[in-house]
Order: sequence, then C-alpha cells, then structure tokens
Amino acid sequence: MATSFTSVAEAQQVCGKRAEFVTRLDATYKETTSGIGLINNGAVIEVLTSMKGSWTILMTKTDGMSCVVASGQAWESVPKQIASAGPAA
Repeated sequence: MATSFTSVAEAQQVCGKRAEFVTRLDATYKETTSGIGLINNGAVIEVLTSMKGSWTILMTKTDGMSCVVASGQAWESVPKQIASAGPAA
C-alpha cells in the first residue's frame, strides 16, 4: 500500500476497515502509528511510518471507515521544538 499511492489526485482513494489497513501496513512495510490528530469534521488523521522511510496517511471517518489519503517514501522525523515562554535571559 505505501508505495502504490502517490496522491489522491493521481489515484482513486482506497477505503476499508482501519484494523485491516494497520495490520497490512505493519506486515508489509513495518509501518506503525507515529502521529495522530483530529479534523474539524470529527475524522481522525493518522500518520504511519517505518524505519526505512515509508509512510502512509490514513483518515478514519466518524462512521468507522478508513481511507488512505497519501503515502510515499523518505519520511524524516523532525525533533519537537519547545516554544519558549519569553525572551531568552
């Protein structure tokens, strides 16, 4: 899955049960969840990544259906920056 879809515009969106996507992405690409967030409409966006750099963005709607939004290669995690409370002393 991770290398089959380059963008929603280029490929028809693939949807199904979240558990099946997560199981297959782990078994095939060793991708696991590395981030998650909510969309205004209540859907959940989940980023799954592997140590080899493959990645998939999965959206799970409120009805329980999940769809692959995008996937690709060369994922790089960026260290979190902690915002300062004010100017440095």
